[in-house]
Amino acid sequence: MLRDDVVGAYLFGSAVLGGLRRDSDLDVLAVVKRPTTLEQKKGLVRPLLTLSGRDGRRHVELTVVVESEMRPWRYPPHMDFQYGDWLRSDFANGKAEPLTTENPDLAILLAMVRRCGEPSSGLRPST
Repeated sequence: MLRDDVVGAYLFGSAVLGGLRRDSDLDVLAVVKRPTTLEQKKGLVRPLLTLSGRDGRRHVELTVVVESEMRPWRYPPHMDFQYGDWLRSDFANGKAEPLTTENPDLAILLAMVRRCGEPSSGLRPST
């Protein structure tokens, strides 16, 4: 959906730290070159609603950040998009954009990705 705009996509959390259990979710961070459009966000939501946590599949948490929002570092950090099943009803009702892009918890998530994130595309997260 994001094609050439993706700088990198990283799996992190229990999936790479050795603590993955049967009920663990998959944590993914995507870094993109520019903010996603509403259509791109909706395009991300459609398959996630179908796949995440359905029919015995793992839940997926996807966070998208814009590279220029991370470099240079500013606090509080801002995300471009986030999908998690705790927001499933909002997404199912057509809402695809967050109420706010400011997310102080993103600082912890980014530190985790830099420390142990595994790239599925792009450069190592520490670069």
